[in-house]
Amino acid sequence: VSRVPAFGTGLLRYTGPSCSEGFEAYCDKSNVTESVAALVGGITGGAGNNSERAVRIGRYLLDNYEYDLDTPPYPRGRDVVEYFLFESRRGYCEHFASAFAVMTRAAGLPTRLVTGFNPGRYNPFTGYFEVRGTDAHAWAEVYFPSAGWLPFEATPAGPGGAILTKEITPLNFFLDRYFADFVRWGGAWGSELAGRANAAGALRALGIPAAAAGGLFALLILILRLAPAGAGETDRRKKKIRRVYFSARRAVRRRGFPVPPSRLLVEMEECVDGDTFRRLAEIEGVYNLAFYGRAAVTDGDVERVVAASRRL
Repeated sequence: VSRVPAFGTGLLRYTGPSCSEGFEAYCDKSNVTESVAALVGGITGGAGNNSERAVRIGRYLLDNYEYDLDTPPYPRGRDVVEYFLFESRRGYCEHFASAFAVMTRAAGLPTRLVTGFNPGRYNPFTGYFEVRGTDAHAWAEVYFPSAGWLPFEATPAGPGGAILTKEITPLNFFLDRYFADFVRWGGAWGSELAGRANAAGALRALGIPAAAAGGLFALLILILRLAPAGAGETDRRKKKIRRVYFSARRAVRRRGFPVPPSRLLVEMEECVDGDTFRRLAEIEGVYNLAFYGRAAVTDGDVERVVAASRRL
């Protein structure tokens, strides 16, 4: 579950000093070198507020540095941010986010480094976003008294383009995912075809008309629906576990405890008694196993969550 904060830049223009009591750790300038401080002074000179300072620093990094996943390790003993800004001038998200965090702190803004994941790719067949290890990402957040912690993206788009700029349809999703495998399978002939058409134009290169392509995808969906009986049994178990899990969340809310979509049941330890917490944790553990784990879901797993729910 993701939450993207919406805020108006007009509101941020009127925020006062941010490095107030309780935020000293996020305003620490001990790692800011003289050269970085001088660079930040030149970038933010004349800025009227903290919001403008943060935006200027982010824009400077986006416009003047190159995204490169093959950046070699930096020399030992060198300040990483200073080496990135003045010598390497290329890097990946950790370099950009670290540089932004140090530079905004030099400008007097409380900043923290954050690691997580990009939104992933929308799968139109399942209705879910698929988030993979390659979606791991780092960025920075700046604190504004009027709005809280707000994310700033200072990393330029990589070879795949900016996040979620491509409209994903069932057709191009299928081609993007499987066309590379087709090229490898086809050897030299496949590579020659790839040279004449990218994934989005693969069907045209093969001479397959749109109507025939629609028929192929209809056949694919039919095959998926005619999956072995074992798959159907797994789906039945997962649906049961899902019902029990969300029923438990509703039960907690009925007792007056706030459980927004982004909050886990195992984060309720301080809100409920010990027995209740153990049952909630057991239900959520099986739910995570069913939908995010590698092991197959068994009837025993279903019985465990049903029993925990009844005791709850």
